[in-house]
Amino acid sequence: MPDPSAGCPSRSGRSHPRPASLVACGLAIAAAGCSRSYPVPFPLDVGYQPLEANEASLPVATAADSAPETLGDPVMGHRNGRDFAHGQGYVKAPLAEVWTALHDPKVSELVGPSAEVVPGTEPFPISFSVLYTIHSIIGTVEWELAYRAGPLEGTVDAPQSIGMRRQEIVANQYVRQQAGSLVATPVQGRSNVTAIAFVVWLDATDSGPEDAWGGVQNWFDHIVAKVHAAP
Repeated sequence: MPDPSAGCPSRSGRSHPRPASLVACGLAIAAAGCSRSYPVPFPLDVGYQPLEANEASLPVATAADSAPETLGDPVMGHRNGRDFAHGQGYVKAPLAEVWTALHDPKVSELVGPSAEVVPGTEPFPISFSVLYTIHSIIGTVEWELAYRAGPLEGTVDAPQSIGMRRQEIVANQYVRQQAGSLVATPVQGRSNVTAIAFVVWLDATDSGPEDAWGGVQNWFDHIVAKVHAAP
């Protein structure tokens, strides 16, 4: 067993004590030792395609609104060694405005940990990564996600559907897998409404499907807030 008084090296090389129980962005990270980071491949050829087929449904129309700006019922659970959540929702903005919103890294950042945006170098219309850090009184946990996005149909200047994907490129034993994808498409007959389908995967210590769903809800909420922000 490692010495509890020994420091744990962070990604930056600084020494930190052993982390204890940490909670951020809906993840309950029960740390019991040094946060050992390791690289994870994110092949270019997967691009920004969705992680998997979305199994959720769009929100049910109401008498007042055929496309309410909310998420429909979630589909979530645990399979293939990870928690997952699927959701679909309407955003009352044209697809072009959603595309513009996704250029802002804050729209897709996780909620809770501190975040440092790193400009991307991948050959995609949108490319950046975010280094996430959770600080506690007795330790630090860091991991990094890469983000990429572009048109699935159409062009960058005139997208007809949009894909975005995020995945860990530096993981650790507490946050082993964290990935998400979205597909945004215009709603037929409603040029000012966009439908977005989300998928989130999560494998973290003490996490559950509800934490994966929190990732869906936060992503949706950030997009809605961005497109309706005052100019």
